[in-house]
Amino acid sequence: MPEDLKLPTGWQELLVERRLTAYSLKTTKEGIPLVCKCVMIDFEHSTLDFYYLSKRLDRCDYPSQFREVEQLNKILWDFECAKICPGINNRRFDAVKGMRTGQLDAGKIWRSNKYSKHLIF
Repeated sequence: MPEDLKLPTGWQELLVERRLTAYSLKTTKEGIPLVCKCVMIDFEHSTLDFYYLSKRLDRCDYPSQFREVEQLNKILWDFECAKICPGINNRRFDAVKGMRTGQLDAGKIWRSNKYSKHLIF
């Protein structure tokens, strides 16, 4: 792991061979630890995989590769600052069967296709 890599405040790390798992660990009201955000960093191939609440973010606004540590630091800090998209929780949308610009998430909340990853930047 590069010495000048700066993880966001409160993040933890697990290094196995040339792959680093950097994650944000929060505690629920019940005192249970929960990994909210996670980035798998492959230093050998300079690639990144992003996770939110254990779900891989396939369509993500973040680059899947990095060239230098400064760029990686910025990506990690930007990911830490991303907020959860609340979606539209309005029962009037229950009757809508199809929409090109959005979808019903988990049968409860309408979300934009652009922000279906649940994070806004």
